[in-house]
Amino acid sequence: MDNMEKQIEQIEQELKIRNYSFKTIKSYIYGLKEYFAFKKKDFENLNVDNIKNFLLFCEKNGASAQTRNLFLSAIKFYYRDVVKINEEIKLDFSLRSCRRVPCRESLKTAGFQDKVHA
Repeated sequence: MDNMEKQIEQIEQELKIRNYSFKTIKSYIYGLKEYFAFKKKDFENLNVDNIKNFLLFCEKNGASAQTRNLFLSAIKFYYRDVVKINEEIKLDFSLRSCRRVPCRESLKTAGFQDKVHA
């Protein structure tokens, strides 16, 4: 068993112990496998610049803001709850692109015209 598989097994155990849902476990494992493949080695060493580069790589490859945010949540869980590093990872940039207030026209075309007041 290589180091990546060992890490994935530990992560899955922690998620199950904390009673995360099956879908969350599946999503976190997928995101962390992608991150580990990008990082290639030294998974246990926290490097915020590496995390930023990974999320930018995901964006360039078409990952949505929600997907990047999910990956970031999985990475934060890994370092906080599996590796036990208390350093805060302050990266919110993936959230900004999905926070959008719908305009009246988009609400009307989505079938909410009777709910939109002039």
